[in-house]
Amino acid sequence: MHILRTLSIVLIATLAFCSTGKINNAQAADIAGHITRIKSTVTTVRGNETQLLGVGAIIYIGDTIKTGPNARLEMRMLDQGVITLGENSEFKIEDYLFDRDKGVGKVVMNIVVGTFKAVSGRIGEIQNSSFALNSPVATIGIRGTEFWGGPLDGVYNIALLKGKAIFIENAAGRVEITQPGYGTTVGGPNAAPTSPIQWAPAKLQRAVDSVSF
Repeated sequence: MHILRTLSIVLIATLAFCSTGKINNAQAADIAGHITRIKSTVTTVRGNETQLLGVGAIIYIGDTIKTGPNARLEMRMLDQGVITLGENSEFKIEDYLFDRDKGVGKVVMNIVVGTFKAVSGRIGEIQNSSFALNSPVATIGIRGTEFWGGPLDGVYNIALLKGKAIFIENAAGRVEITQPGYGTTVGGPNAAPTSPIQWAPAKLQRAVDSVSF
């Protein structure tokens, strides 16, 4: 996989070189982002190895990231998007391509378990780009947004926090949320997302607290 690197990627690659003393071209081509904030124990499974992560660590395509009890993790991605994970979460980066000059933008990520918050980056500036965050119950797509997802009150919830819109889709149906502060619940991969409703401020706060440092 070969894509043109933006200035942010050059900086990330430089960080990697300074911290490890080496980085090869294949590794640079697979960089998805880097860690900007961390709390407690966070690891990544990379190939057959499990590694502890710290601030400044490089995140690669194919990494499976796991947070421990009371942990938090914030990652800044290639296109300046930001992903935050709550405790006891597992998150895998399947693909993260961003080349504004060539018009290439493709993101595929999986939240296997736990809570997350995502702020979309510049990938939305690319026409025909795609962004898919797969949760245990549905796929979430974005249109320049900040959104949250995870278990809450015994069921999986997804809410739009800021921005334009998100859509939530699985085999049973699809809904679009266009108003910040509104959310949907999804009972499972074969249950259609409910019609969006406005969340009470207390519920929104509990959601945000689950990924706050």
